[in-house]
Amino acid sequence: MRYFLFLFLILLLTCCHTEKLAKKDSNPNKENVNTFLVNVFKTKGKIFSSPAITSNETAIVGSHDKCVYFFGKDGILKNRFQTGGWVHSSPKILKDGSVAISSYDKKLYIFKPTSKKPLEFKVGKIISKIGELDDSTLVFGSFFRKVCFIKSSEQKKAKFKTRGINHATPLILSDSTIVIGSTDKNMYFFNRDGSLKKKFKTKGWIMHSEPIQLGDGSIVFGSYDGNVYFLNPDATLKAKFQTGGKIHGTAVQLKDGTVVIGSFDHNVYFLNPDGTLKAKYQTGDRVVSSPAAYNENTVVIGSYDKTLYFIKSDGTLNGLFKTKGKIFSSPAVFKNGSVIVGDNAKCVYFVKQGRL
Repeated sequence: MRYFLFLFLILLLTCCHTEKLAKKDSNPNKENVNTFLVNVFKTKGKIFSSPAITSNETAIVGSHDKCVYFFGKDGILKNRFQTGGWVHSSPKILKDGSVAISSYDKKLYIFKPTSKKPLEFKVGKIISKIGELDDSTLVFGSFFRKVCFIKSSEQKKAKFKTRGINHATPLILSDSTIVIGSTDKNMYFFNRDGSLKKKFKTKGWIMHSEPIQLGDGSIVFGSYDGNVYFLNPDATLKAKFQTGGKIHGTAVQLKDGTVVIGSFDHNVYFLNPDGTLKAKYQTGDRVVSSPAAYNENTVVIGSYDKTLYFIKSDGTLNGLFKTKGKIFSSPAVFKNGSVIVGDNAKCVYFVKQGRL
């Protein structure tokens, strides 16, 4: 029961109010700008899962109606799979083209391209997206304060116990170092055998903020202490940038080097690789969603103000689309420019920039 209470507290915190900054939303009435709806699909549960897109342009997303959905780029449903619990986790495309996703039924499901029925593994309650080493070992955080290492062909291989719940998704470095955050406020660095290598302490929970590695080797992530951290590969601090609110989502780096991340202070931040501010754009509510690169100099990101934003790396608006519900889910982009995203009004949207 205490774990369910803890999860409720986490979801409640994502809805807390934070102070507004001076810059105003450029479109307070939220009419669609330079976008149109390709399709919309109504599920029977809220969407917290962030979609992933396979090499054959199939989008996969989970729902709190306990289903995993498979869509084509036109938004037409191709398939669905019923699990035994909420699907809050986001799918991971594995190296062999399989799709791994977990459910609140305490199972990890692996959908292989050559099989209609997924493989199922009893792993306990997990929320994080799966990481994968080069030997196909799967790494993920556990609701029960563990970081787990398994092989799909074997039983559980290794575990490392932390002092907090591990919702975050792991980053796998080129030397197979695993980097993953925890609600015990640490960013952990593990060897591939599951042994602890190093850790870096922040002053806040590290929730769904997956660390990313920049072109210069820096590791970037956000914390509930409001900071965006830039670490060296040896887990020492290189720089940090203070926002005005908690950071729940993951950063993305654009081709021009700009690092983009959202904050509960309602802003989307555009940072230089050295951690200094380049620009920011203020939405109408907290930003829990993670940005996705739409093109070389534009990101697409959702906000709790029920809007999907297209923003250039200089902080100027390039388009927006109004949804029916708050956006927790992070968008994904098809090769043809269509964007898929879910909201808490139980809808999955397929949106494009331009005029219909």
